[in-house]
Amino acid sequence: MTTPFPLVVGCPRSGTTLVRSFLDSHPDMAIPGESDITVRLLRGAAGLAGRIPAADARDILRSSIRTAAWGIDLEGVLDSVAGSSPDPRSVEATTLVRAIYAAYARHAGRSRSGDKSPFHANHLPLLTTALPESVVVHVIRDPRSVTAALRAVRWATGDAHAAGRMWRRHVANARGAGAGLGPDRYIEVRYEDVIVDPVPTLRRLCVLLDLDEDDAMVDRTASAARARAQTEHAEDHANLDRPLGVTRDWREELGPVDVRRVEAVAGDLMISCGYPPMNDPISPTMTALRAVDAAGFSAGRWIGRRLGRDDRRVSGPLRRPARHRR
Repeated sequence: MTTPFPLVVGCPRSGTTLVRSFLDSHPDMAIPGESDITVRLLRGAAGLAGRIPAADARDILRSSIRTAAWGIDLEGVLDSVAGSSPDPRSVEATTLVRAIYAAYARHAGRSRSGDKSPFHANHLPLLTTALPESVVVHVIRDPRSVTAALRAVRWATGDAHAAGRMWRRHVANARGAGAGLGPDRYIEVRYEDVIVDPVPTLRRLCVLLDLDEDDAMVDRTASAARARAQTEHAEDHANLDRPLGVTRDWREELGPVDVRRVEAVAGDLMISCGYPPMNDPISPTMTALRAVDAAGFSAGRWIGRRLGRDDRRVSGPLRRPARHRR
């Protein structure tokens, strides 16, 4: 039986790091910080019979910021894989990816590894095809809470419409991929359930991931420290190892206009995810608001590209416009 490899995904600020901290606290499991190389390595092998030129792979590894923070010798792993290849000028991308995660597991003193990269929600067909042992753990949170949480970090968008679009894209893409994977390879985890009582969710995850239940999973102290050490935004995870149960209330942090803007773009998907909107998403008012916001969003993107400022990021959400940066 193939050992399941968890892919923890979801819209940024949905609780993926929290779920990662539970899994990473299991004595058999090591889940590092976000990866900025996995998708690039797999894409680099597209059309090349699954192999990526070793020189291209080395360039990707050398340019890494996030994966470089894992504390392993990435180029050493590449050299080992290339040395075992019939032709060291190229390597199997999937073999290299698996070897990197295995190296991290050894580095952490664990027998297994996994991945926690929220934006991988938008690349699941690539990842789940290349890694058939992967199991998608999709963390979902109310998009209004996500919008409020995004406003609290300096790297993300503060615009309610853009935040709603981001949530919709990540959730729709992950759910779409999950529909084709089936219940053996896809599971949804609600943030709101986890912060009330994580144990039922952890039991479900242990069954799906073939892990023995372990009380150590609820002690996130060491895992939280590792998470903060492996990101350039450690301040965003200041509350990671604090007691559960207290979370932000979007009703207090978002005004009625911002609530309508989020619900206008995400309302129908919110309903299917169990988050009833306050406003009817198909009402004339919401339809008009959605059209106006969409037009403004597209125009802003077009102007940004014309000025040479494309704010889209493969590895994360939209940056704030320059005038909002501190």
